[in-house]
Amino acid sequence: MDDDRFGLGAQGLNDGTIRIRHLVEGDAEAYAAASTDPAVVRFAHLPRRSYTPELVRQDIRTTIAEGLRTGQLAVLAIADADTDDFLGSIVLFELNWATRRGEVGFWLTPAARGRGVAGRALRLVLRWCFDRLGLTALAARTDAANEASRRVLERAGFRADGQGSTTAPSGDTVSALHYVRHA
Repeated sequence: MDDDRFGLGAQGLNDGTIRIRHLVEGDAEAYAAASTDPAVVRFAHLPRRSYTPELVRQDIRTTIAEGLRTGQLAVLAIADADTDDFLGSIVLFELNWATRRGEVGFWLTPAARGRGVAGRALRLVLRWCFDRLGLTALAARTDAANEASRRVLERAGFRADGQGSTTAPSGDTVSALHYVRHA
């Protein structure tokens, strides 16, 4: 493996339009700014209530680095393939390597929405998880009101798997639609 248990490497995943790569300290300004967007606040349920660039850099050096090292968490950047500009984040969490299952979540900056970025990112990550990492299923949750997220999941082959209250990464209890995608 490269610099983490996930073996993503320096080049990441690339489809010619977007790139999935490690979150780097250079993303901190854009990440912190996007985390204040009303849609991100409402639907992403990020672990912190608010972010500053320094908090993002601190998380990259600590929590995110440890998650990559142990294979329990991969907080990745969605970036433009040509400019490397930060477009959002896609996260693998709740990973259980014994059952070969995990969960995926994603969010985009306002400027990246409506361009197919989330669908491209999800397809790249699904292929990587199933073909290279050996996972057999990924779950996802989204707010019923988040129609864009629901469409992205369904187009990527996720199937509805119920609805119920769940604890989001923010610690909030939210009502969410549950989805699953098998390899």
